[in-house]
Amino acid sequence: MNIVVDADIPLNPSSEEVKAAGGSLINLINEIDPFDRNVTIFVSGEMATVYRLGITSQGAMSNHELALYGNNTGENLSSLSAAEQEEIIKDANNRLYSCYICGGKHVDIKGFRPQGFEQNEHTLRVLENLSIIYNAGFQQGLIYMPGHENDSWPYLIDGFNVYAVPISTTDVNGEKAVLYDKYIDEEMGLSGSQWQDLLQSQFDENAKAGAPTVVIFSNLVSG
Repeated sequence: MNIVVDADIPLNPSSEEVKAAGGSLINLINEIDPFDRNVTIFVSGEMATVYRLGITSQGAMSNHELALYGNNTGENLSSLSAAEQEEIIKDANNRLYSCYICGGKHVDIKGFRPQGFEQNEHTLRVLENLSIIYNAGFQQGLIYMPGHENDSWPYLIDGFNVYAVPISTTDVNGEKAVLYDKYIDEEMGLSGSQWQDLLQSQFDENAKAGAPTVVIFSNLVSG
């Protein structure tokens, strides 16, 4: 079971919304940590700036990994030039890298996921140049590289030294849906109990097949 947490923040947040987003992130992490599970927290450059102390404290936990979640809420990298993407991703990388305790280690940034899963080959090249190891901007059977439609395990992207990590999907009323609480809530309109049933049934199915289950929880939904 691989748990991904989005440290989300509203678009153009007020100081109160920043505080609420930080609180909801803590709420969500506090539900996970007692089970001694590893968790990857995807943080935007914006969130790393406005909630630096909170992000730094989360990154100091041995079972937490901080990964890059673009730079700003709602950005669309696929609509930008290679140079624009490079500037944005490098800025985000520097902001998250700076979230460290004085005298301690800097954040070792290995992972990335684009806002809204929007990306292209320019994005992959920037990630490679920054020595990012994996990109979780893929969905099993929905967003994938050619020849990898049904892959559930990470795979090396052809032509790049970057691995694709597919987020798990499931069938909902004959439609494939990504296991992402924000999508389930906003796009599918399912209740919390229905979401729980989906998670349980897909986990059981994947475990039986020997496949991983990769799930995203947003602090603004599950937090």
